[in-house]
Amino acid sequence: MRRFLRCAAVALAASGLTSPAVAQFGDENLRQVLPQGFKVGFKSERPGLTMAEAVPDGETVKDWSEMITTQVFRGRKGADPSAFLSGLRNQWLAACPGSLEPTIRAGNANGYAVSMVLLECKLNPATGKPEVALMRGIGGADSFYLIQFAWRSAPTQDQINTAAHYLGTVNVCDTRTPDHPCIDLKGFSPQ
Repeated sequence: MRRFLRCAAVALAASGLTSPAVAQFGDENLRQVLPQGFKVGFKSERPGLTMAEAVPDGETVKDWSEMITTQVFRGRKGADPSAFLSGLRNQWLAACPGSLEPTIRAGNANGYAVSMVLLECKLNPATGKPEVALMRGIGGADSFYLIQFAWRSAPTQDQINTAAHYLGTVNVCDTRTPDHPCIDLKGFSPQ
């Protein structure tokens, strides 16, 4: 389950993840600013995948209470976010016996198809703790983007709402078309 959760949600290029300053963008980009009090604890890049995990200050990716995982699956053009999350949901249900099958919600953001799902595991067999993850998939023209906000406890409804709001601030833009504008994030600070 731990391996699945690590791989279940990226990419924060080595630049700009923790700073809201606007960088020079070209082509398609993931726009993400970490919430205050979070830091990148792990980054990895390999062919076709960029991944980053962020945890609250004072925590590590081995010992965390909350984690934001971002993955960019480069070259996965036009992937359907609902289908992608459905596959992750099935893996989650198999890894966590007794979990309820959640509904995947689909929509549109900045001209891209997006989907979200809340996955709950009352007792993760690998850690012996509850684990809950709110995931948002974005089907880009060049890549597929997956962002996950996870807890190692049962979050309150306010925590889930705050995480959902945060995930809604993460977007994809494309400098090649006005259909997916790259907004200026200068001064932006998610709650």
